[in-house]
Amino acid sequence: MIAESFRIIIRYIKGRRTRSFLTIIGIFIGIAAVVALISLGQGLQNAVNYQFSKIGSNRIIIGPAGAIAGPTSSGLTTAKLYEKDVDTVKKVNGVEFATGIYSSIELVFFKNEKKYIPIFYIWTHLIMVDNMPLIIFY
Repeated sequence: MIAESFRIIIRYIKGRRTRSFLTIIGIFIGIAAVVALISLGQGLQNAVNYQFSKIGSNRIIIGPAGAIAGPTSSGLTTAKLYEKDVDTVKKVNGVEFATGIYSSIELVFFKNEKKYIPIFYIWTHLIMVDNMPLIIFY
């Protein structure tokens, strides 16, 4: 029964060589494409994970209530954080370092040009830890 099935298969492959050849090539191309896409996806995932590991998981950004994330969004909310808020966070158990950043979007004039650009001010007592502050206020 199995031997008879193999004979039929061989006879079919020999009778339709071009079709069989194209089918085999299609299978190889499909397998190669799947392997390439999986490799590409894992490579991108590893690159993203590496970038996040450089930032560190022990750093957080705290913003005022209602603010949209990002330091340039400070103009989108009327809520503010103050130096006393930084001092409160500094007192939290486990916080090694905290600082504040002031940011706003301001109109700047230069050589007859007017542009709105983001302005950032980091308090002068900023001490970097592993090239990044542990907690940032904006």
